[in-house]
Amino acid sequence: MESYPVELTDSEFNSLNLVCPKGEKNASIGTRALLTVRTYFRRKDPQCQIKDVRGADLQIVLCDGSVNEIEVKGTDGPDLAWNKLKVSSQRSHDLLVEKRIPIYRVTNVWDGSPSIHVLVCGEDFTLEPELRWAVKPIK
Repeated sequence: MESYPVELTDSEFNSLNLVCPKGEKNASIGTRALLTVRTYFRRKDPQCQIKDVRGADLQIVLCDGSVNEIEVKGTDGPDLAWNKLKVSSQRSHDLLVEKRIPIYRVTNVWDGSPSIHVLVCGEDFTLEPELRWAVKPIK
């Protein structure tokens, strides 16, 4: 698993707080995680194109032509919170298993210093069926 700290500038942090103020609901946490990942990729490649796509959460097209589809999951806590990490659609499940798209798990979503952890199915976790799929670490 690769991890990346994202030290937000005051301007980025204030902008995120305006667009997505702190909330307790999963939708607020998920939106904040998506915005954090967008910020991360725009810093990495200011010319990148970020698209919402069916199945995956985001498609990132970098200026070198590489295309990355990713699933984004957020948590307000400092750790990965494996027990809360769920995959709820068949399409997402299939992309994670068959295409091995990564999950970008954003921790500390409300802080000025969140972190992004890149998780890959078969390397960092497996998917176990429940009513949804539970993400379990590989030991």
